[in-house]
Amino acid sequence: MLAGALLIQLALAESASNWGSKGRLVSVHRLLVPFAEGNGRWFDVLSGSRTRGYGHGVTWNCAVDTEISNTVADCPIAWNGGSSVAGPASASVLHTSGLTGTVQWDVTADVLQALSERVTSIQWLIRRAVESQNGRAIYHSRDGAAMLGNLELAPTLVFEF
Repeated sequence: MLAGALLIQLALAESASNWGSKGRLVSVHRLLVPFAEGNGRWFDVLSGSRTRGYGHGVTWNCAVDTEISNTVADCPIAWNGGSSVAGPASASVLHTSGLTGTVQWDVTADVLQALSERVTSIQWLIRRAVESQNGRAIYHSRDGAAMLGNLELAPTLVFEF
């Protein structure tokens, strides 16, 4: 049994000002289908250019897309960015306009459930609680934090006790 809390912690790279007057909830969901992390979308801080990444990896349409540089769903089974989400949101965090710093979600219940199911790997999807509402946040990725030379910005799983 855990004697503390497990938290997903993400550093905000950018938060738009379109979260509404009272903000919106952003939820974390445990996934049932594994995905390929890939090299994702790159943002070059010095030049301001963005690329889609390349090779295999996860996209909104595919858990494992064979080529993420194009907009074609290069996978045999579409997943719609997490249609395989396990149940309701594990935890939610209010995002507001101008939110900065680090955001964290308590995923203790997910980890305990996975342990009881003897699951050896857990992955989560983070999304707006109501997808039809506005609100955009860009979190630092592990690769992006390394590219900036600041690994403290990388996503982490924190055990608080």
